[in-house]
Amino acid sequence: MSIGTVLLGVLVLSILVALGAFVSGDRARRKAQGQAGPRPAASIGEAARLAQQRRGHALVLFLGDDPASAEAARALAEEPAVLRLLAQPLLPYAVVRSGGDEREVAGVLFEKYAQEPLPAGPACVLLDEQGKRVALAASPGPLATWLEPWLAAAGAATAPAR
Repeated sequence: MSIGTVLLGVLVLSILVALGAFVSGDRARRKAQGQAGPRPAASIGEAARLAQQRRGHALVLFLGDDPASAEAARALAEEPAVLRLLAQPLLPYAVVRSGGDEREVAGVLFEKYAQEPLPAGPACVLLDEQGKRVALAASPGPLATWLEPWLAAAGAATAPAR
């Protein structure tokens, strides 16, 4: 074996290790943030744009630093019923953190899309294809118990996950 072959092997092995570490770290970060399930859109605007392209609705979840928001974040990562809903292509979603230093910015975004002041606990806003409010739910309880019926009552465009 030549020195070039050994160096190439070390380089390839290093790249594979770095990629594995990145993927593992990303999973850990997402799980710690309550986002181990389907990946949310990077912003409300992106979720609305995806909803427009797919002729669906955009779901925006505002999560603070209170216990009810922590439970909602856990449901986003672990609850099968919630994960099934969020995996549907006609329902892109975004998560906005509204606790601590993020509260002021989240409040402005909430007022823009919900036309109401940001509540203390978790809240969800359902937007139509144009980014207009269709429905609002503020601190209604555990996400897994009310999200699916709320979406159905609001007429959210969803399709069975495949």
